Amino acid sequence: MKETKIELNKGNLLTLSVLAIVMALVAIFFIILTLQERDKTIYFIINLGLGSIGVLFFGGGALFLLQKYQDKEPGLIINEKGIFDNSSFISLGFIAWADMDTITELTVKGQHFIRVKMKNPKKYTQKTKAPLKRMFLVLNSRFYGSPIQISANSLKARHQVVFQLIQSGLDEYRSLQPS
Repeated sequence: MKETKIELNKGNLLTLSVLAIVMALVAIFFIILTLQERDKTIYFIINLGLGSIGVLFFGGGALFLLQKYQDKEPGLIINEKGIFDNSSFISLGFIAWADMDTITELTVKGQHFIRVKMKNPKKYTQKTKAPLKRMFLVLNSRFYGSPIQISANSLKARHQVVFQLIQSGLDEYRSLQPS
């Protein structure tokens, strides 16, 4: 099998980074307004909490997206051993063909994903040491049947092309295995 590399879509990453920064600034502005008003204690606490959550969520997202924007590694590599996923925050890196069960398509709220069902999903949820990343992998597994969902949004290829490449790679790997 010929190795295929799919680069990260830097344009999408930069656009999302700018949007996340704008939203973090809006959340900071919301906090400043809340600190100036101080009407009722309950509203003050709720508004301050919402603003803080916005700063953490969008600020953290912006940092991740800017880091991913500077990443020189391809977003996805497909070769004879498996796939190397570097397309998102919860990417697990190398995933061997031998560990894969099926490749299916999944749509969640209009967002298309490639679901890689694993023979032993726990092996991959326990692969990461980062607690937040592990939590997202466990949630993916619980809600969508697999810890590994790949989105082509951050890649320089359409969803259907990425799906076909991964499916073809798995089919080719299986055809070379002894019965």
